[in-house]
Amino acid sequence: MVDEGFSFFDKMMKVYRIVPKIEHYGCMVDLLGRAGLVQQAYDYICKMPIQPNDVIWRTLLASERRWSDVHTMRKVILKEGVKKVPGQSLVELGNRVHEFVMGDTSHAQTDAIYGVLLEMMKLLRL
Repeated sequence: MVDEGFSFFDKMMKVYRIVPKIEHYGCMVDLLGRAGLVQQAYDYICKMPIQPNDVIWRTLLASERRWSDVHTMRKVILKEGVKKVPGQSLVELGNRVHEFVMGDTSHAQTDAIYGVLLEMMKLLRL
């Protein structure tokens, strides 16, 4: 998502010849911050060709707080022993429904399934 955002920003300047305003740079800082790339957002602000305003700095601060809250919440969850419900998929094949739960290897054809998945992953990397 971040790469796509930067691609649009670049296209805005090069293809449409739009000179970015402070609002455009603010969107890029927010994009980086929402992706958890707070340090990268700060570096981006420092390299901006225009002077950052208070909105830009507040956007960065909000991102830092947001991610700090996420880390705090994760610590609380671990401390309290809260368990995440594992991912689950249902697949219908030949009028039969097969249930797959993350980490569960009780399916009769687990080895074959993981073998096919491994091959698919290899092909997708090409």
